[in-house]
Amino acid sequence: MALSALVITFARSKTKGVVRIVLSLVAFVMLVLGFIYGVFTIIT
Repeated sequence: MALSALVITFARSKTKGVVRIVLSLVAFVMLVLGFIYGVFTIIT
């Protein structure tokens, strides 16, 4: 989850256009997967 925060920070400060959108989507997917993994870990 921390890695996704770093990716989104980099995307917003250093990139523009399509690259920014792609990095934002990648960070969002990483965040969602981290959330699902965290919930799964708590449940089991």
